[in-house]
Amino acid sequence: MYRRNLLLLALIIPSCLLAWAARDRSGQGQRFAEVARMVSQRYVEPVEQEQLFEAAMTGLFATLDENSRYISPQAHQDLAGRLDQRFAGIGVELSVSDHSGEVVVLSPVYGGPAWEAGMVPGDRILAINGQNVVGETVADVAARLRGEEGSRLRLLVASSDAAGVSGLGTRDVELTRRLITLESVRGDRRLADGRWDWWLEGEPGIAYLRITQFGEQTETEVGAVLDELAEARSPRGVILDLRGNSGGLLEAAVSVCDLFLDDGVIVTTLDHRRAASAVQRNASRGARLAGVPLVVLIDSFTASAAEIVAACFQDNKRAIVVGSQSYGKGTVQTLMPLLFGRGAIRLTTAEYRRPSGAAIERAVGAKSEKPWGVSPDSGFAFTPTGQQLERWFRWRRQRDWPQLADADATKADPVADPAITLPRHADPVLARALTVFSESMPAGQNH
Repeated sequence: MYRRNLLLLALIIPSCLLAWAARDRSGQGQRFAEVARMVSQRYVEPVEQEQLFEAAMTGLFATLDENSRYISPQAHQDLAGRLDQRFAGIGVELSVSDHSGEVVVLSPVYGGPAWEAGMVPGDRILAINGQNVVGETVADVAARLRGEEGSRLRLLVASSDAAGVSGLGTRDVELTRRLITLESVRGDRRLADGRWDWWLEGEPGIAYLRITQFGEQTETEVGAVLDELAEARSPRGVILDLRGNSGGLLEAAVSVCDLFLDDGVIVTTLDHRRAASAVQRNASRGARLAGVPLVVLIDSFTASAAEIVAACFQDNKRAIVVGSQSYGKGTVQTLMPLLFGRGAIRLTTAEYRRPSGAAIERAVGAKSEKPWGVSPDSGFAFTPTGQQLERWFRWRRQRDWPQLADADATKADPVADPAITLPRHADPVLARALTVFSESMPAGQNH
């Protein structure tokens, strides 16, 4: 009952907050202060000020679009770490099992503390420093795993068999947090020394780059890969995989586009509050790998900054887009830290348009005939089945982990197990993309 009453208060207070932000020009700030004081002094149960504030923020942002929100201090710190691609932790990618509620390790960061401690994909984290974490969210567990560089923590880990079934025993793992640098660009497979192989196995002369997010270092990472490819030999084709990429920094997306373009519009941003507010971003001279055919892979999880890249290359006729229609997030969010370091707000401040001028944003209730997002080029639309996605995900996870791939290669049946098959056989979307190069690839070309 008390919680329900508090939620009702969250619906009332936001209107006062808006007026309060006007610095009392209309006297509404005093009204908010009066309401907050009454709640704090007279409510049937004690209400912490931070709890009251967060409830009010929840109510306020519920009236705006789905991409605007209040970000708590801890969430703000985590977000900054992801975009900066640097944070102090143990280096693991996590998910939560729908069946057991256990926290599952998807992949340790190569060279990080978890990697060095022998943690592998499929391990279950049951407790951190003696506190049970089963049933907690990924965000909550990630916050516990991060901390000051050099600080120590102890995990209770349950091993899993190859099928992902836990119960093979538990072990304590002692770890020291270190500064982790997240890579946003990955290749076809990880080599034994930890480097990525940028050449697609079984496809002579075809380079393959996966961009998982657009962060502070993404342009530098992509540029370094292009230098490495050019130094070895100019590729006959490049595949840029943006599937599952939910976006990131607008500037990083613009910079990546500029690497491949010599001229043309990259993106235009619009502020509907101001007349003549359009800001057009154009490519600069000096394209990398000019003339090399480019293919971009997208799916329904390709969003925001990743859609900017796909739309830019498509409209400028620089790439063929293969896969399924993208998510349709075409608005710009500005991160605004609050005073005294107490969190931030993520506020939608503008809209971006693709070079053609078409909108990317998918409006609520948008009809299928109204264009939004990025659609594959004609003849290159392909949506995998659930079974194909499951096989591909398993194959990709093992390919990113050379120890698992090597171990499976000694015992797996190449017909039954996709773990050791070539990319074109394990990844149907990629197979469709390779048809772009099939007629232009000379026989016998090796890398």
